[in-house]
Amino acid sequence: MIVTSHGRCEHGGFVTTRVNLKSSCLLRTRKFDLISVSTQKEASHVVPGKEWRSHRRLLQPSFHQGVLEMFLTAFHDGSRRLVHRFKNTSSPVNITRHMNETVLEILNDTVLGVQVGDTTKLRADENSPFRHAKVLVPYRLSHPWLMIGSIYSITNFARNELSHKKSLFDFTRKVIRDKKEERNKTKDLDKNWDDCAPARMCLLDRMLDISEEHQEFDEDAIIHEVCTFMLAGQESVATALAFLLILLAKHPDILTKVRREAEEILGNSKRAPTLVELQDMKYLEQCIKETLRLYPSIPVLGRKLSEDVVMGKHTLPAGCNVLIAPYATHRIPDLYPDPEKFDPDRFLPEKIQERHPYAYIAFSSGPRNCIGYKFAILELKTLASALVREYDMTVVPGKEDINIAYRITLRAKGGLWLRFTPRAS
Repeated sequence: MIVTSHGRCEHGGFVTTRVNLKSSCLLRTRKFDLISVSTQKEASHVVPGKEWRSHRRLLQPSFHQGVLEMFLTAFHDGSRRLVHRFKNTSSPVNITRHMNETVLEILNDTVLGVQVGDTTKLRADENSPFRHAKVLVPYRLSHPWLMIGSIYSITNFARNELSHKKSLFDFTRKVIRDKKEERNKTKDLDKNWDDCAPARMCLLDRMLDISEEHQEFDEDAIIHEVCTFMLAGQESVATALAFLLILLAKHPDILTKVRREAEEILGNSKRAPTLVELQDMKYLEQCIKETLRLYPSIPVLGRKLSEDVVMGKHTLPAGCNVLIAPYATHRIPDLYPDPEKFDPDRFLPEKIQERHPYAYIAFSSGPRNCIGYKFAILELKTLASALVREYDMTVVPGKEDINIAYRITLRAKGGLWLRFTPRAS
């Protein structure tokens, strides 16, 4: 196994950003896959070759602009609930739990089609199998001998992992079958299903539609994709939002610019932003990207080489697992001068043009980049723009420092603390 953040390959590009993320010789490694277990199917983020391309081709239209627009109401509803959480508190708040719960609610709605308040269908966040599954990989990464399959397989942790995965699969399978029953009942009652269904579709609906037309996209495939979106989509967005708010609070001048932009576009309106309005929030997007440069939600990316790759005087052999560290790549001074400084202007269009296209890998890059990238950016813009218009946010004395902890997603030891003060109308 090779761990890298920076290195030149024989063609002059970065091994972290050109060969390992773009080249067709790369496969995603299964060593860090949370959801590939007893079944033969794998999620689109780990499927090799032909099957991955098929899944990606089938799923990609679900993240096109017209479909994403259908999720804006769910994003907005989540933002209003998040704003309400801080209405009657003047005490310091550890914001990480609030961000996680809000993003999970949004994912339940947009991925599974389960709205807030329907407690008969989903477990609370602390009891969710999606939450339990997140602790599996970091433990194994921190104990290198457990990377050897023959050793790992005889440990109690491996048996515990299989139990968690079974719970995750069984839970997801039930959600899928409940959705199928709901769709069948609705179709029986509504002869014009095809005309009215898109307005109420979630991602699971779209996957079920795909499975009806493409036999290879069966129930196992749907289970793995649903697990992927739920696992990858919650803490990655929630931690990004939490880090963004902390950084804005620590830089009041930047917070003022973000708020001014949001107010110029939305005013005091409590309605859902349109897609065009969210796209017009250019400075907020720069702040989001700069936050993810400093604190990428996924601090380590795993790759497996299917052929030899030359890096300087060294050859990385086919079959080698490569760990790429965006957290380190994003702090290379040659790419980002004064790298610890929070500077959203790094992501002005002219600044982006000056850098190597794969110098920024917060959402991975190349053909296997994050399929939900645009979804995440729109969600973050909706939530952040609502909060900055409603509240003044200040850091809590004694809790200003950010101490990093590594799990599947980047964390802050001791949480991230803010004080929210309602702004005058």
